[in-house]
Amino acid sequence: MIRKISSEEPLPWPLLLDADPEKEVVDRYIETSEILVYEKEQQVVGVIVFQLQTAGWEIMNVAVAPNLQNQGIGACLLTAALGEIAATKNQAPLPVTIKTGNLPSAALTLYKKMGFVEKRVVKNYFVDHYKEPIYEDGILLTDQVILEKIL
Repeated sequence: MIRKISSEEPLPWPLLLDADPEKEVVDRYIETSEILVYEKEQQVVGVIVFQLQTAGWEIMNVAVAPNLQNQGIGACLLTAALGEIAATKNQAPLPVTIKTGNLPSAALTLYKKMGFVEKRVVKNYFVDHYKEPIYEDGILLTDQVILEKIL
């Protein structure tokens, strides 16, 4: 089941930090964002955070419990968030941005499968903007890929 997180319940920090490992970074956007969670057996096992910005919407954080990845939960969360975003639009095209690492990953594959198109690459983003190095499958994450979908 996908639902909006209530203001009374604690944020799913382990999931949020799995997708964005610096709490200070997440703290900067979490209060001004929309948050949906995916529950399975009354346990939050997925989260998506999205935010209205000047030029459109941005998906800030998508995470699924490691033991439940590759089961369609991320796609369900992304579809639900895009539905919420689409409900806010008027006649004009509405851009939705999502940013991720440039290494081949299930996330990057999912975003492209969901219709997001690569717009640009920011060289050394993760090296320049994070205190600690980030590794994915033992490989240092350096560059950020910015993808966009028009609703």
